[in-house]
Amino acid sequence: ALDQAAAGMIASKPDLPGCTRYTSTWHRIDGQMGNLIEKCPSNGVRLHRWNVWESLAKCPEDRHQQGKGCLDCPLGEAGEKGLPGPCVRKAREHHGEPERLVGIAAEAAGLYRVEDVIKAYRKVGHATWWAEYECKRPSVEGLVYPDFDDRVHGIDNAPDGLPVYRSIDWGFNTFVCLWLGVNKDGVVYILDTYKAERAKLKKHADWINAHRLQGIRGTYCDPAGRSKNDQTGRSNLDEFRQYGIDCSYTLAASAREVANGVRMIRAALKPASGPPRLLVVRSANNTALIRDFQSYRNRRVNDVWIDQPMDPQEAEHTMDALRYFFVNRMRSREIRRVGVGAS
Repeated sequence: ALDQAAAGMIASKPDLPGCTRYTSTWHRIDGQMGNLIEKCPSNGVRLHRWNVWESLAKCPEDRHQQGKGCLDCPLGEAGEKGLPGPCVRKAREHHGEPERLVGIAAEAAGLYRVEDVIKAYRKVGHATWWAEYECKRPSVEGLVYPDFDDRVHGIDNAPDGLPVYRSIDWGFNTFVCLWLGVNKDGVVYILDTYKAERAKLKKHADWINAHRLQGIRGTYCDPAGRSKNDQTGRSNLDEFRQYGIDCSYTLAASAREVANGVRMIRAALKPASGPPRLLVVRSANNTALIRDFQSYRNRRVNDVWIDQPMDPQEAEHTMDALRYFFVNRMRSREIRRVGVGAS
């Protein structure tokens, strides 16, 4: 309403057309700026991003010394995995020269002094730097899955021939069904998402039964689906069974603990060793799931983030469905006695 009122006050002058500009840091994928960006350009807003490298004051030549000085500068020196610092990486990206030694600050023409940027770079973490200074992605502060990055975890196509499973969340107002494939190495591919609001179970069941992915190996769900309706005496599980969809679940205490499922998904997104073990196929249907990954937040108590998902929130239904899949299909069930030492 405030935005509409402000737009209605725009008054052009001769040779000076009126315009509206929205300027802010992209803090949240589901915030006001995030909503504007998502709808560009159909909402009539033209998007322009800028970052610290466009605001940086020119680095003096006696400081960078055509690349020699960059070796000792925090913005240019080699860091994680031997990669150069962000200033040199930006120069290589801008010029398309993978061996370039002098940082982009040598060509800058802004007002933000190099010394101030170095102070900020030393003080903040990578997530804050990417969000606040390089404008690569929204802030991940307070997110349940801060390691999720659609540039890393998004893929164009999944391998053929994967065994396919489904996972369901019976949200009161929002129903979700996920289709997931798992390869022989245990890598999970989210193949498709169905997210619908305020509809009868029959409509959801019809949509699922008509889906292009068939030959389902198993369908998992929230155990709450076994609760009987006070009027019909039937549960959601009973209803779906009637429509040819059999769902299974576990009542194990460890599986029902939300924190355990969250840890499993975090480990799949960023394993201690090796590439991610949870990938999302980029598609129109999976757009909602990707957005939910980027906006699923923890609780905040006394201005402190608590490692516990906030409830309720819009993103919880897709995230719950994913968690039901992991605790039912991907958790270890095997306990064996193993001999230790020489025989």
